[in-house]
Amino acid sequence: MDALPIEEFARWWRETGEHELRQVLLWRWDPIGVADWFPSAADEYDSYAPQLVQVLRNGGDTDAVMTCLRNVELDAMGLPGTSPERLREVARVIDEWYGNSQKHWSEFGPIPR
Repeated sequence: MDALPIEEFARWWRETGEHELRQVLLWRWDPIGVADWFPSAADEYDSYAPQLVQVLRNGGDTDAVMTCLRNVELDAMGLPGTSPERLREVARVIDEWYGNSQKHWSEFGPIPR
């Protein structure tokens, strides 16, 4: 899928993308293990979502997403880091989600809430 024009991208992000990426980060990445405290910890990784979506918007692939996640874990969180295999799988899921979400949004509109 071709990249959405900036206005449509902003609308997709506001209506669907941000909510979905927040879910992926909590349920698939969760490097500090807070998903068990849902819904109290539902916003734990929200601040990393804009950074990740910009990596993807700028043409980043699975490797770029993996690097971004690794940097967040090491630098921002001070963690030893998720295993490379698991981190690669999470990055692959995020990379795949990005294109699929925009395609779905373009065809069907925002996710119902």
